[in-house]
Amino acid sequence: MTLLGRGTGATLVTALTSTPKARGLFQRAWAAGGSGAVAETSLRDANIENQVLLSGLRCSDVLECLRGADAAEVWRQTSKDW
Repeated sequence: MTLLGRGTGATLVTALTSTPKARGLFQRAWAAGGSGAVAETSLRDANIENQVLLSGLRCSDVLECLRGADAAEVWRQTSKDW
């Protein structure tokens, strides 16, 4: 699978491909026009935001939950600060 993101999506591609739990999930990644870092967010804060999202989606098995999640529901559960 190839991951592609443009703008903010490129920042998310960078974040996702640097996560140890994502190792081996993607063969290629293309980040077009985004930042490689989110300066205002600490790793601790990002992890808290992720837990809030996963809780809102009622995820226990994170990978299976996110793979099967409805995109509109993920959007509703995503922090409005993004």
